[in-house]
Amino acid sequence: GRAQWVIFVGLWPWLLLWGMPGSVTAPVVNLLAIPWVSLLVVPAALLGTLAELYADFPGLLHLAAYALNGLFGLLEQAAQWREPVSLAFPGWLNWCIGTIGALILVSPLSGLLRVPAIACLVALFIPADRPPEHGALRVTVLDVGQGLSVLVQTRSRALLYDTGARLRSGFDLGEAVVAPALRALNVEQIDTLVLSHADNDHAGGAGAVVERFPVDRVLSGQASELTALRAEPCEAGERWDWDGVDFRVVYSAPPPAPANEQSCVLLISSPYGAVLLPGDLGVRGEYQMLDESLAADLLLAPHHGSRTSSSYAFIRAVGPRWVVFSSAHHSPFGHPHPKVVERYRELHAEPVYTARSGALEFEFGPSRAGGLSWRWRDESRRFWHE
Repeated sequence: GRAQWVIFVGLWPWLLLWGMPGSVTAPVVNLLAIPWVSLLVVPAALLGTLAELYADFPGLLHLAAYALNGLFGLLEQAAQWREPVSLAFPGWLNWCIGTIGALILVSPLSGLLRVPAIACLVALFIPADRPPEHGALRVTVLDVGQGLSVLVQTRSRALLYDTGARLRSGFDLGEAVVAPALRALNVEQIDTLVLSHADNDHAGGAGAVVERFPVDRVLSGQASELTALRAEPCEAGERWDWDGVDFRVVYSAPPPAPANEQSCVLLISSPYGAVLLPGDLGVRGEYQMLDESLAADLLLAPHHGSRTSSSYAFIRAVGPRWVVFSSAHHSPFGHPHPKVVERYRELHAEPVYTARSGALEFEFGPSRAGGLSWRWRDESRRFWHE
């Protein structure tokens, strides 16, 4: 019991630091699992090995196997009792305070300082980031390599636009990058998941995200390709209001238009600035939207900055202050194309690259109207970044 207490309390700060979930049922399960393995499985396996080698008797090995199978069955049942707990990183000051409290609780000083140590642990449960004010908007562009994933937060709601790719190797950006980032940003549920279209680099990680977060609604271009997610088709003109922020679907071409042209284009407007998310839209779709009001302070470059997108007419219609290129370092597709970058610079838009900066956060609020709040590479600089 003492060992389980030390492990349970002592590991929590480090699980938070590494963005990993913790299990509140683990101490109870281990009270059975550890003696089960130590007193039954390991002796049966060791003695069974000797018995098999020298007496050709496999019975003890079979016993060890049955004991392990029984334990795994119990663990599967225990896993249903309570989902692992994921907490947002509380910031370095609160993390240090909580870590000191945890170390005191597992030290010989716990008898003298138990009450203040428990009070220190409370700091681990206080998220570092405060939600935006009413009418304000926070936009986080995640670094998912050659793909796209953007988190949009208002005072009480969260929208996720695209989820990155699931690679042929089995590596899933939704599981490895998007879900941990959402936890770190204190997102508990996704009110609307918008998948621009069904291409893997935009929707491949959706399954992993939906498994890990409650999602109220899924909207998508090419919804017929995403039936497993129960996606509703994007309809141009649909709009809704969250906490004083306006969301409007500007464009989504119906079939049989090419996949990229079916991208669900979303314009998000607040009193302090606007964001345009165009997915993989090409020049054809850009021209078809020119009759719409597209003005935005922040633009996610269509199709990762491909030379088949970002026409002069479209950039002038949007008039962005910032343009973000979400693509891989040394993109195999040559994204973003140098001529496209130069086009944005010529029209006074500042280019920012996830491949160089990592994740990016923009704030649209009374204290920071459309400013670039942070670059992940600046927040977590390492010597090799030089």
